[in-house]
Amino acid sequence: MFATVPRRMVAACLVVSCGIHFCGCTTLKKYAYGIPMAAGIWTGIIVISPLAILSVLDNRDGVTSATFAPDGRHILVTYKRGPYQHLYLVTSDGASCTQLTHGKRFDFCPTISPDGTRIVFSSFLHKKKKKVDLYTVNVDRSELKQLTDDDFMEIWPHFSPDGERIVFTSLCGKDQGHLFLMNADGSGVRQLTSGQEFDINPLFLPDGQKVLFVRAESYAAMGNDTRGLWKCIDLYTVTIDGRQLTRCGGKGFFLFKSLALSADGKLAALDISAGRLESIWLLSLDPPGPLAPLNPQGEGYTYVDEHYAEGRNVLPCDRCHPCFSPDGRSIVFAMTATPKKFYSTCDELHVMDLGTRESRQITNLGLLVEFPCYSPDGTRILFRVDPKPKAFRSVYQLWIVNANGANPRRVELSVGEQGTRIP
Repeated sequence: MFATVPRRMVAACLVVSCGIHFCGCTTLKKYAYGIPMAAGIWTGIIVISPLAILSVLDNRDGVTSATFAPDGRHILVTYKRGPYQHLYLVTSDGASCTQLTHGKRFDFCPTISPDGTRIVFSSFLHKKKKKVDLYTVNVDRSELKQLTDDDFMEIWPHFSPDGERIVFTSLCGKDQGHLFLMNADGSGVRQLTSGQEFDINPLFLPDGQKVLFVRAESYAAMGNDTRGLWKCIDLYTVTIDGRQLTRCGGKGFFLFKSLALSADGKLAALDISAGRLESIWLLSLDPPGPLAPLNPQGEGYTYVDEHYAEGRNVLPCDRCHPCFSPDGRSIVFAMTATPKKFYSTCDELHVMDLGTRESRQITNLGLLVEFPCYSPDGTRILFRVDPKPKAFRSVYQLWIVNANGANPRRVELSVGEQGTRIP
């Protein structure tokens, strides 16, 4: 799944690939809690999913997140129009577009159940200030149900492999975010993590007995002057009974943008930065291994270190938004097509063979291409395009390309007016 933060704000915000979007919602901007960001900088909450991320600072409309349904024929989309954002289920050719939610609400961070019948998501209702709760809805638009109802913000929901449970983050304050687990019907809520850390972006491992997540450690214990400052960002796992917490690896990176997990749960890919350049790092979870940079090899690829030395061959530059193929043999990512200045206006998709590190470019659109996502059978790649990244207002587009780079095409959508429902 994908989601986004405006490139011009990338140095000041944390982005987590979990598909959440608060784009342009002034009420959320006013009341949302903060999230740990680069070098302790706070700019309000920026949240995201699998595919996905949301930004309270983004005034753009259009497709804010998208992911393939398990059947491979449908795509779950969040579409923003004005102050509202709703869920849509569309066919991969755009011929059918079904609106799943409607009204004066802002829906984000959706995840589809493994059997493809239900969707869990976070939602902000404009009549209920300060409240972000979890909801479920069936893919046939029936049984919209609220799962949580408290004074906190529940985000990043994720189904267990059997679809019976949901793990999520509850933002308990400006310096705390904890993981919780509940049954898929909203019952049996129990807390998995505690303390002064910020635990975000939880993902079930394939065995359903552990949850992988990102933890940011706070300096808050040192005094009030350090509230909102974070000394490191690392990966952890926790068992579903909350009894065993294990650190997987990390370096306290300056900026963390996204997390991807292979289908077999053995590899994790992180889009992170310890300097001026974004890069992709690979971590072996089974067997445990060190966190190492994943640098593309092949003709036309030149490694650029974090210091971005002037006068060197700096093509290509940033590498970001990784996504594993279903068979775990390759990874797709976005990479800047021009030397980096402050933010890029042109990213293209590249695919890397994880065995050889050989890479190749598969798109050549000359646009800002972001957040790729493989289809369940691995034959197609879904991605988002910002056609006018320098414009104050633009409309995000949904595109698909074959995994070999052939036949890139835009998926045209037909959506309703603000707050209305379409057939």
